[in-house]
Amino acid sequence: MELERARAVLRSRTPWEGVDLGFALARTWFLPLWGLWWLMALPLALVTAPWLQDRPDLWLILIWWCKPLFEGLALLWLAAAIFGTARPRP
Repeated sequence: MELERARAVLRSRTPWEGVDLGFALARTWFLPLWGLWWLMALPLALVTAPWLQDRPDLWLILIWWCKPLFEGLALLWLAAAIFGTARPRP
């Protein structure tokens, strides 16, 4: 990790500033992050959809409950984008 190549100002932030920075990063790289999230979520969504086709509410709850499992790849990509260890395409 090369801290001098960081694309955000590295400093201590209040919790609300951290939330604001997170929203700004999500807006900047919305499509790649959304695509990576779906890349992780789609297999579970496709496997469970036929079993829960008569109960879409349970299907959505299952996808929502498993949401933390799907965010690892997006967070890894975002860390590489911020700290310049890779060249992400925004």
